Amino acid sequence: MQKLIDTSTAFYGGGNSPTRKLFTVTTGVYAGRQIVVYATSPSTIKFSYADPPYTSWSTPQTIATNAADYPVSAVMDTAGNVYVVFSAQTTLDLLFRKLTFAAGDWTVGSEVTIYNDKDNFFATILKDVFGQLWVCWTCYDSASGNYTLRYKQSVTEGTLWGSGPSDAGEALTAGSTGCYHQLVYLQPYVYCIYTDAGTKLAYRRIPEGGTYWENEITLYTETSLTDGFSVAVSEAGALIGVAFNASGKLWYLEYDTSSWSGLHELAIGTATPPLLAFNGAIPYVLFGMSVGTGQTELMYRCKSGVGFAAAVTVCPELSRFKYV
Repeated sequence: MQKLIDTSTAFYGGGNSPTRKLFTVTTGVYAGRQIVVYATSPSTIKFSYADPPYTSWSTPQTIATNAADYPVSAVMDTAGNVYVVFSAQTTLDLLFRKLTFAAGDWTVGSEVTIYNDKDNFFATILKDVFGQLWVCWTCYDSASGNYTLRYKQSVTEGTLWGSGPSDAGEALTAGSTGCYHQLVYLQPYVYCIYTDAGTKLAYRRIPEGGTYWENEITLYTETSLTDGFSVAVSEAGALIGVAFNASGKLWYLEYDTSSWSGLHELAIGTATPPLLAFNGAIPYVLFGMSVGTGQTELMYRCKSGVGFAAAVTVCPELSRFKYV
């Protein structure tokens, strides 16, 4: 099934691979209702929702009209509330809004500034079982020319982050020519999985409720690692999967809470940034491969036994198109 929800003129209309955009209400009379958060223009963020079989979507509603043209990211809690982080137009402050879920609809809350200094973008957000919100983002300091990953927490449903907007939070990396990340939650830890300086894929983690991040662990080294990766946690919370582009190939790694697997090679050649999702404990990696000038074929591979099944085209009528 294909359904046009909206059109977008934003550079990152659908976000990038590490950001989360589509969520499903899991409990109550509205269980199964899905909401998508996206940029409809370089400055406007909206949401739309639908019920199964998702053939009819609501009229898009506005979340913000002062966003910068960078990816927006969000997370949903068990009550159906959605927490949204994005960069501010012009200032590149890091901003937040809560979408409160009640009676089947979402109400957009007041804007809150997470951090109001330097340039901030590529944020991701999550919420742990204790109700704490965690945000991590790329911060650029024009004085030094360095990019660092920083994080802050909120224990007030996002009304206050750290000690306030001037609080820079904590740096997770030392500073480099560029860094991208994704936050994931696998109890009892929050994981920040990231690329740094284009040369390594690594992670740090912190116990839920903790105050100190563990030292960095390197997963892969290369010279062209950017935001072309996607991280997901299995439905039972027993596995972390990482799909990423490097060395002209698409790779997959998996962590079972005690050790990391070896590398699985999924594709050879230039692949679009992947999207990883779990169906139960089975990882599905969706990606596009170039099949001609300006044409990309959308396909997926899923794990089968100790390896991955052969690549499958997602939809025959989508076998040739320009972008994914």
